Amino acid sequence: MLYVLDGDNDLREAATMDLVELHHAGAPGNAHVVAQLHRGELSWTAKNLPKKLSGLFRPELPPAVQPDWRGVRVYEVQPEGPTVMVEDAPESVSPSDPTSLENFLAWGMKEYPAEHYAVVLGGHGSRKGLLSDSKGDVMPFEKVSESLQRAAAKSGEDIDVVLFDSCSTASPETAEKMRGATDFLVATPFKTRGQGWSEKATMNFLKENPKATPLDLTQSFLSGEHAAVKSPVFYDLRAFHQ
Repeated sequence: MLYVLDGDNDLREAATMDLVELHHAGAPGNAHVVAQLHRGELSWTAKNLPKKLSGLFRPELPPAVQPDWRGVRVYEVQPEGPTVMVEDAPESVSPSDPTSLENFLAWGMKEYPAEHYAVVLGGHGSRKGLLSDSKGDVMPFEKVSESLQRAAAKSGEDIDVVLFDSCSTASPETAEKMRGATDFLVATPFKTRGQGWSEKATMNFLKENPKATPLDLTQSFLSGEHAAVKSPVFYDLRAFHQ
């Protein structure tokens, strides 16, 4: 599984905690789990003071995540033991840049070969797109789809499942734009609570179901284990592949 955790905005601490949740859950023994974490600057203001303080005093942060850094880093989540940083990118890499997404996914599929691939894109979302940056730019769904397709072509692999771990990104129009990029798309048309889909629930599902198919994984995202997500839906896009 390849995660993009977008914290180059006011979700910086939430994106970091998504990685922490992956770290504590641990990767399944038969699957690779790699996460690209974007972290912007969280200024000291009265509005975000609780988030800033909680970020400073969380003892559960793994050593690879703990320093207060800004930029882009890639982590490999281990079945047991520490979460390992494997890449450190310049601060100038933006989550809203389609080339950045394409390069990460192509690299991940080449470095971590697998029978099936699932991509999770987490951060702010809207009817316009997702993966916003500190300037307010977002990646339109058309660009997301193109990036996934180019990454698949570069690696010679197919992306089986895509999860938009973002608010308000599910619609027939969005699904239409994602055709050809993946077999299954999961998203919600509503606001999510907390940190959205549960990384712990996803890891536990894969551990308990080592022979799960891409459709099985897709359907697991609709279960009650992901209670923070209201009315998730999935689209079967296999008929749209060229």
